[in-house]
Amino acid sequence: MTTADYARCLGLVDRLRADFANLFEEYDLLLSPTARFPAFRNGPYPGEVSGASEFPDQYFNGAFTMPINAGGHPAASIPAGFSAGGLPIGLQIAGRKGDEESVIAASAAFEAACPWIGHRPPVC
Repeated sequence: MTTADYARCLGLVDRLRADFANLFEEYDLLLSPTARFPAFRNGPYPGEVSGASEFPDQYFNGAFTMPINAGGHPAASIPAGFSAGGLPIGLQIAGRKGDEESVIAASAAFEAACPWIGHRPPVC
């Protein structure tokens, strides 16, 4: 990575933070999937590459969590259900900076409405 690349990335992070600031002026929470797809088989590193990308597919499974982390917002990843194959699906709940209380309260409310404790994914 060059210095110019690094500076460009810092600018993108600043723009991302500004976009989140605007979003959280209107909304209390942002809900999204935790990952782009259910768990993938554990295999040799670095994993399968498909499409036009040069990166392994699993790198993109953090597409929903990485921007929240870069923006510095509190978030929780909670169980939200299971895929057709029985694998767990996560829900990410993100909040305003410093508002961990709302994130935790929303997580608890979702768990109370959709209990998951009795469900287990298949183990191969």
